[in-house]
Amino acid sequence: MIRIKEDANYSPGWQAIDDAFEKLYSGQKPDHFGTILTSRAIFGGDEYLDGCSIHRSPKGYRHFVTYGMTVLYGNEDAFGGEWNGWGYEMTIKLKGRIIMSYDLMVFEKTKAPAAKKAFMAWYEKQVEWGEEHDYNTISVSSPSLQSWFMEMIETFPPMNGEYAPASELLDEDENLESHMADYSIGHDIIYAAFSWSVADEAYEQMRLLAQKHQVGFFDVCADDGDIVLPDGTMIV
Repeated sequence: MIRIKEDANYSPGWQAIDDAFEKLYSGQKPDHFGTILTSRAIFGGDEYLDGCSIHRSPKGYRHFVTYGMTVLYGNEDAFGGEWNGWGYEMTIKLKGRIIMSYDLMVFEKTKAPAAKKAFMAWYEKQVEWGEEHDYNTISVSSPSLQSWFMEMIETFPPMNGEYAPASELLDEDENLESHMADYSIGHDIIYAAFSWSVADEAYEQMRLLAQKHQVGFFDVCADDGDIVLPDGTMIV
């Protein structure tokens, strides 16, 4: 109770969920998908979840957990009751690759295999996210990927990391939130997840800048997505 009074941003319910999953997936930063702030029920909207996180299991599945069935934020009236909100969050484990967003990827052309079968095997290895660094820091990438990223975020700012926009900017610009992207930054790839509402714009901008900054482009979401080198050559 003391901390709630001292820190308006303290979210004990949210922290409890994070702590529980930290025990299962120590040190892992999950993919998080938040609902649009102004659509949430707390602001009069019809969206009753604040979002969900997806953790990657070394056993090959994705572990989902929701945020919003319980009381997430500091609420003095919620303390001491028999139940916290509905009393539970929803979780599910799903096997394989999950596409909830519109996903694209750029890659360092000097590191990727030139044949499609070998490329896809290399891609699957990349998205195991096994490198020894966090996946929000652009300095781990090649110079070409870094220059691509710095121009890309002018239109599609990152959800996380040092270049994420301040909450005040999100309040001032409703269009900004829909253009935010979840970037997973590796040594040789940058994987970007966009809202489906901006899919066409994201595809055009990402492919254009890939050519400009001399990095490869992969259409992850398509069933047989294009893999394109900077000179226009397709990996087939």
